[in-house]
Amino acid sequence: MVQAVTYQSDKQSVYFQGKLIVLENLTPVLSPEEKRSEKEKSKITCTTYSASTGTDFANQSQHCCPGLLMV
Repeated sequence: MVQAVTYQSDKQSVYFQGKLIVLENLTPVLSPEEKRSEKEKSKITCTTYSASTGTDFANQSQHCCPGLLMV
C-alpha cells in the first residue's frame, strides 16, 4: 500500500546577483510512527558511519552524518 505524502512548504525570497529568487523548502509531514521509524534509520546510519570511520560521536553536539538535519 502506497501512502500519499504531504509536505509543509516554507518559502523565502532572496536577492542573488541582482535577481529576486524564491527558495522553497518542502518538509514531509510524517505521522508519529513514521517519525520514530526515520529516527531509528538515522541512528543506524550514524552508527554505521561512526564504526566505518572510527569516530565516536556519542558526546558531540553536531550531527554525525553531514547533510542530515537533526529534528
